[in-house]
Amino acid sequence: MGKIVGGKLKVFPETIDAHRKIQNFVSVKKLKSHTYELAEEKQLKTVIRGLPSDYDTNEIIQALGELNIVPEHVTVMRNRSKNVNMPLFLVVSKKTPENQKIFKVTSIGYYKIKVESLNKNSMPAQCYRCQLFYHHSRFCNREPKCLKCGLNHLTRDCKKNTDSPAKCANCDGSHPANYSGCPKNPKNLKPSKPPAKNVWDERAKPFVSIYSRFLAPARQPRSSATLARMSLSTSVGLRPRLRPP
Repeated sequence: MGKIVGGKLKVFPETIDAHRKIQNFVSVKKLKSHTYELAEEKQLKTVIRGLPSDYDTNEIIQALGELNIVPEHVTVMRNRSKNVNMPLFLVVSKKTPENQKIFKVTSIGYYKIKVESLNKNSMPAQCYRCQLFYHHSRFCNREPKCLKCGLNHLTRDCKKNTDSPAKCANCDGSHPANYSGCPKNPKNLKPSKPPAKNVWDERAKPFVSIYSRFLAPARQPRSSATLARMSLSTSVGLRPRLRPP
């Protein structure tokens, strides 16, 4: 099942197998598209607190592996405003029963730790490959756009120096594409107001009044009780007046 929305084809597979076949076709044909994560393939994202910011991520992976917890990757989280590492580690793994046990881990090495679920960002999801919204870069094979300069290359390949101004790939403004105040960010888009007067409704009114005459409900046949009362009224002289000839 598919439909055209905003000049783009949206396909809605009915089964998981159909979803994967379409993904494979898109990949082989190198079509520009993006897709979404299947429910059973969604990742488990957790945050470890209690370790120093310079702790070796490989040691974290090894320690979790000894508990039969298999992370796909572990990264130290950064404070973007201060551009420094924080004593927080993001652990991404598959959503399996074994990996769910990470919430019960209380120590790594000689450190006492606390494992929490990653708080969801209030901002809409943004792809850091094409810089568009509502999908993830892991499921995108669209033409890359740089987050810093807006040109057609991956952000990691950008040669822009810190002195030159940034350029947004979405609105051409002088800011990075992930700037929360970008006018193209869906969170900043104002919903369009409905028209105060519907022109088509006004044009349709004359036709509605004409058709309503034909569609008026038919008169119900009179009941025997009503006919009896009419007959009684006639017998006592309540005849309707007749026009003189």
